[in-house]
Amino acid sequence: MWAMYRHGYSGNSEGVEWFKCEHCMYKSKWKNTLKRHFKLKHVDPEDVKWFECEQCPFRFKEKGNLNKHVLRRHTS
Repeated sequence: MWAMYRHGYSGNSEGVEWFKCEHCMYKSKWKNTLKRHFKLKHVDPEDVKWFECEQCPFRFKEKGNLNKHVLRRHTS
């Protein structure tokens, strides 16, 4: 339960200002989370700034995912 509290979950949505996606039913308490959702789910692949792996053909929409990939796949 502490982890949920630490991440802002109270179990009660009364009085929460929701940030709603204009393209689907997604909503979030945080504007940055809505921006991330939009980038991951609704931006055309041609318009995405891709983070490309230098060692294989994988590419990612988020730099953090590229970093995790490199650590898991290309680090001894």
